[in-house]
Amino acid sequence: MSLQNTPVTPNEMLARFVFQSKHFRSSDNTVKPECFMPHPHQDMSVTRHRDIDESELWKLGSNAAAERSRKSGTQITMYGRADISAKDIFDTDLNIEPSEPPKNHANIKPFPSEKAKQKQISQLLALKAHLVYFPK
Repeated sequence: MSLQNTPVTPNEMLARFVFQSKHFRSSDNTVKPECFMPHPHQDMSVTRHRDIDESELWKLGSNAAAERSRKSGTQITMYGRADISAKDIFDTDLNIEPSEPPKNHANIKPFPSEKAKQKQISQLLALKAHLVYFPK
């Protein structure tokens, strides 16, 4: 079932897939603010947990990694995901808009164009996010 016409509610969980090792700290299993930086765009991709199980969520992340690999011509690794509640996003005065395909995809937007403000928001979001490693 498509969620394209279903608004994101504050109680929903969202996943920001982590494709770069510099986006998390393995020493304490936390998310770094860089994970939530929209640069160079003013929006940021997330996947809604709604109406899917854990294995389907990981499949969507693996598909995203494969698509990035295809586009870049280099192998992209999915390390895990940064889970965050929609409420934490809304609390920063950002919106979350469904944007399928792919399934359950949404965009957080609009980020301010000023990099300093983007950093401030990304720091707040990183503090609220929970790192979940991709199962081996």
